[in-house]
Amino acid sequence: MADARRRGAGQPPRARLVAPARWVPEEVIAPFAEIVAAEGLDLEVDPLVHHRNHQLAGTDEERAVSLASALGDEEVDILWGVRGGYGTTRTLPLLPESPVSGAKLTLG
Repeated sequence: MADARRRGAGQPPRARLVAPARWVPEEVIAPFAEIVAAEGLDLEVDPLVHHRNHQLAGTDEERAVSLASALGDEEVDILWGVRGGYGTTRTLPLLPESPVSGAKLTLG
């Protein structure tokens, strides 16, 4: 697992939920967030998760910025992607050359 000790002893690992492809309705995320909290994780939900731009959670550029932000944030231990697909691959050429800051567990 990612090294949660970066954030200080006793702090739960921080997970950020991102939508690199399709958006997800808030009513789907709420029960998921409760389960994750019950497991002891500090969950942040990126605002683009609920943003709708046709079938995707924002433009390619917006999703790339969101993904790069999560990858580059030293406080984020776990990067959790909701809904993958071709929209994710469209963000890859838009990411900075070295977007990752520290070791991260990546799910999704």
